[in-house]
Amino acid sequence: MNKIKSLAEEEMDAHKHWAKNKKSPENPTCSTCECEFDLDEEGGTRGEFGIIPVAFCPTCLSSVFDMVEKLK
Repeated sequence: MNKIKSLAEEEMDAHKHWAKNKKSPENPTCSTCECEFDLDEEGGTRGEFGIIPVAFCPTCLSSVFDMVEKLK
């Protein structure tokens, strides 16, 4: 019998997957392009969408800013 996961269960699975697959706190993996980057040397950002942790390398972060500007 198939079990339907609740949204909270899916978010926790995503969080566990991200936490398991990240390289290190100093060198996170970009949530968009999956490259490893250095926050101190290269820039970028790390944070959360709700409870889901995300990180963006400088290139992807710049692309997000450009996309937001186009939406104005």
